[in-house]
Amino acid sequence: MKWNIINGCVKGLLRENDHDNIVPNGVHVRDGKIVSICFPDGTSTIGKALCQELTTLESVILPEGVIAIEEKAFSYCSSLKHVKFPSTIKTIGARAFMYCEELEVSELPDTIESIEEAAFAQCTSLKSINIPASVTEIKDYTFSGCTTLSTVNFSNGLKRISEHAFRACSSLVALALPDSIEKIDSDAFREMDALEKIVISGKLFGLPPSFYSGWDKVMELGWKSKPLSAEEEAYWWGKQLPMSAETEPLGMFEGFKSLRSVTISGSVTFISQWCFAQCKALERVIIGEGTFCIGEFSFAACSNLLEVTLPNSLEILEWYAFKGCENLTILHIGPNVRLIEEGVFDGCKNLKLCVQENSYALDYAINNGIPYEIKK
Repeated sequence: MKWNIINGCVKGLLRENDHDNIVPNGVHVRDGKIVSICFPDGTSTIGKALCQELTTLESVILPEGVIAIEEKAFSYCSSLKHVKFPSTIKTIGARAFMYCEELEVSELPDTIESIEEAAFAQCTSLKSINIPASVTEIKDYTFSGCTTLSTVNFSNGLKRISEHAFRACSSLVALALPDSIEKIDSDAFREMDALEKIVISGKLFGLPPSFYSGWDKVMELGWKSKPLSAEEEAYWWGKQLPMSAETEPLGMFEGFKSLRSVTISGSVTFISQWCFAQCKALERVIIGEGTFCIGEFSFAACSNLLEVTLPNSLEILEWYAFKGCENLTILHIGPNVRLIEEGVFDGCKNLKLCVQENSYALDYAINNGIPYEIKK
């Protein structure tokens, strides 16, 4: 069964093939305008743009048997506060609830398999959301602009977070990514001024930089589970690419001004350039065993960072990785570091390296005049 709504008025609510302009059961009307709809049994699909711009609609009840909400079905329903989802729902279409500025949905049924692009974008009253384990990907812009969203609970099963998925979620305080996560796309997390804590685990190869549109190839190279070829490595570092102001890479969490704590599991083997640069409130960093490389400028200008313990698996510190960390006092370096590039500790005026005897890090400290102590 399908429905048609015209101009947001009761007289435009028609059953398919019904031309008598009757008001179906389940529709609540106030002053000639629709304020709630209880869709009837037998409804399986809420059609494309069915209730789009129905600005007086406040609540919707979907019966058991509904499996799909199609594209733009309730977009721009600016008064919509409550939606009761059935346990049969599988798909929420692209922009289905976009700009539902009063929507307060927090629980999604475990049966949902797909939440399409921008499904809840600009839902500015959405405060929390639970992502069921059946959802494997959060699509582009799904929750972008949800400015009061403060809590997101990810389930183990999520594999990918796509471009701009949580962009401008400016009230989100903490992120704990599940063990199942395999890929985070360009700009998935940007303009998140309240973010204080990040826990990153999963099957990620690394945390690559975030690039503006048109640089998907570079992003893809960063997630390979095998070493890059010479050609891929050159592409990755931009050695064969013309860089400009429009294409300069951004760190994935660069400049997050409220970020205080970062925990990275050892499954993340590579932390890319600029990843946490200029996170000036960052105080605590835990990097798990398994990470072998910290890229250039990864923690540059993290001026509140006091002490960092690097894992024994770490082998490479790239250019300027901790440049400008002026309050960094102790950095623990393991025995397997074999390369510390130029300027890694520039501007770290209070730094002491805690190193092991007969190690590359000890020789580096001596040769560069950096205070050190030998671990017992």
